Amino acid sequence: MTAKLDSHNLGAIQVVIMAQVTGTDDLVPIQVNEAGQLITSGTGGGSGGGGGITPITRLEYRNTMLGSASQSVKNSATALYAYNIINLDDTPVFVKFYNKSSAAVVASDVPIMTLAIPALSTTNESFTGTALRIFSSGMQVLCVTGISDTDETSPSAQVVLEATYV
Repeated sequence: MTAKLDSHNLGAIQVVIMAQVTGTDDLVPIQVNEAGQLITSGTGGGSGGGGGITPITRLEYRNTMLGSASQSVKNSATALYAYNIINLDDTPVFVKFYNKSSAAVVASDVPIMTLAIPALSTTNESFTGTALRIFSSGMQVLCVTGISDTDETSPSAQVVLEATYV
């Protein structure tokens, strides 16, 4: 695979394009060599240093009882493309996402993204082209009633998470 890319000054924004290695769940960053060819660190065939790239299939995750116990969306590199969160609790909740391949430890791990979900409401966002967030190690998620990174209080009512990822 070959491509010519124009460079654009995006200021403080860093864009990382990921590709799935053929026959695996591994995602690898795509780079461009001096000749303008796309290359990856993946293994396998492929022309032009493509590294055996295959189209990325988006996957769905659903948890209908999200609480303070860490839940694994994926234990390896991934990207979040969409989410829908339904809070049936009469108090606001905070859904926290962690860049980890193993369960998040609330007392010591720091989330890379925290979403505040108002009481008795639904919050959603979807990205069609680029990912909302890249998780280089894995995606773990949990839901608590406090904004503090160390809060461990589960919601008293049902919180539903639906996520689209690769």
